[in-house]
Amino acid sequence: MREVEIMSSIREKQKRPGDHSIIDFIGACTLDPINNRLVLLMPLMKPLDPSEWPTSVFRVHFWKQFLDGVGFLHSLFIAHHDIKTHNLVCSPCDLKLYIIDFDCARQYTTMADESDAIGVGTDGFMAPEVYRHALYNPFHADRYSCVKVAYEFADKSVADCFFDDSFKLKLREFAAEARRAAGDEPH
Repeated sequence: MREVEIMSSIREKQKRPGDHSIIDFIGACTLDPINNRLVLLMPLMKPLDPSEWPTSVFRVHFWKQFLDGVGFLHSLFIAHHDIKTHNLVCSPCDLKLYIIDFDCARQYTTMADESDAIGVGTDGFMAPEVYRHALYNPFHADRYSCVKVAYEFADKSVADCFFDDSFKLKLREFAAEARRAAGDEPH
């Protein structure tokens, strides 16, 4: 049910359904109320598979949409808590990227709010502080996960020759902030 609440909140803030690379949902129904199983109806999408992208132009195209989507979520004080490549899909018609799977997502009051949700997310994409039994900033944890996804979008050789200098600088700052938030780098 939380996923429907989060997606409804997002939909209210979008100018058009599907804006900001956040998947739109058509509706929801309960198939099994005893076990609390809910089915969300969404547009048909295909999994995002970087190996199918013919050029690095697609990587940059999807990366910019991805950052727009995460930025939009955070502007609404929503932390996804499970950012990973498997939670990104693509419209086969217009090659638009969408973020999916909001069952771990939470809406907070401010960007300074802390979470005590331990181990929420997927191994390999979770920030180190998520594993600890202490409070952490969920938005910093999402950013850490974004950096992990970045390695799936473009290897360093492609990024170095394709991204412009200002974009590379933003990516480096984003990665440094995520490492600092995770306690991997001094402030």
